[in-house]
Amino acid sequence: ENIPIDILGFPIIGKLEKIYELDFQLKYKEAIVALGNSNLRLKWLNSLMKNGYNIPSFVHPDAFLSKSSTVGRGTVIFAKSVVQANVKLGDGIIVNSSSIIEHDVEIGFGTHICPGVTMGGNVKIGDSSWIGIGSTIKENLFIGSNVIIGAGSVVLNDISDNSIAFGVPARTKK
Repeated sequence: ENIPIDILGFPIIGKLEKIYELDFQLKYKEAIVALGNSNLRLKWLNSLMKNGYNIPSFVHPDAFLSKSSTVGRGTVIFAKSVVQANVKLGDGIIVNSSSIIEHDVEIGFGTHICPGVTMGGNVKIGDSSWIGIGSTIKENLFIGSNVIIGAGSVVLNDISDNSIAFGVPARTKK
């Protein structure tokens, strides 16, 4: 395998199953998981926590995170992303490259914000949702849990739990 030794100074460990090996647990105390699949990411984060690992958040050095915002365990904020004032990010969230999350947004556990998403202020998003690449979400909206927003969508209205919405403007499809 041609796996890099580290990324940004963090070692790459190989297969996730290594977390159960005692010698590995003694060597490594912290872990970050940035899998795109929300359910799988949360499964591994929970397993790591149950096995005694510390789960830090990770903010890329080229991202901006307001000092008044909070970031949950295992949340990863990628390069060129902007997270503004009073944002609350739950555990296990991915904020992918070049996304903008404006003031007073709250995002639940395990949600994936794909690259280039722009989100207005005071948006609330539930758990394990997927906001597709290049989507725009108007301010003051509620997006439920387990929602999929298609790539390039423009969300102008609330989206209820367990929905799929896409288009310009985004329309809900069941």
